[in-house]
Amino acid sequence: MRRTCLIAGLAFVAACTDSFDPVPNGKQLSIVDAGEPAGLPSGIVVSDTVRAGLVTVRFHSFGSSTCNRPDGEDVVSDVGSVTITAYDKYVPPKTACTDNFGSYPRDVMVSLSAGPVQIRVRGKSLLNGGTTVELHKEIVVLP
Repeated sequence: MRRTCLIAGLAFVAACTDSFDPVPNGKQLSIVDAGEPAGLPSGIVVSDTVRAGLVTVRFHSFGSSTCNRPDGEDVVSDVGSVTITAYDKYVPPKTACTDNFGSYPRDVMVSLSAGPVQIRVRGKSLLNGGTTVELHKEIVVLP
């Protein structure tokens, strides 16, 4: 029953409009918050303290293999922040999805300078009507 509810919610999320506009043509926002169902990873995975330079930031997107295929990220860096917006290939509303809900680890290389840095990952929540969400993690970057 839980899996059916997740897939039903997933189909609803795919049909919602996005508030992190504009979404590039042929893409939709990824589900980056699955509400922590049993056994699924969540959040941003990066050490609390890193050295300046290229750093790998990991997060997970969620969905079925037919309706939620990762399709890149936009990365915007500012002084003290990095914002990653995650995309999947676009799936038209009312598309039938396979019942194989899972997580997809996604690694993004970012260039960081010394100081405190707020890392944000933007996407959708599986719960709460498919609202847009922004995951946050603050780290310290050493010289």
